[in-house]
Amino acid sequence: MTNKIDISSTAIEKSIDLAREFLEKLVSPAVEEVGLLLRDSVALWKFKNQVRVLNKAKTYCDRNKISPKAIQPRRA
Repeated sequence: MTNKIDISSTAIEKSIDLAREFLEKLVSPAVEEVGLLLRDSVALWKFKNQVRVLNKAKTYCDRNKISPKAIQPRRA
């Protein structure tokens, strides 16, 4: 004896859409927070890297008796 369940495709599609919407509402804020956290981490890494490069440049100039001169920033 075989039991067949007759479910229309619209009912399946509707339930899939409801599940998708629920998961979007549940997961979307967490994904956005992780993205913001990564952005902050990258910004901090870039800043630390810039400081490291500037310190190396200063050390190089000091060792080679180079006195760098300040320049005006470009205006856009």
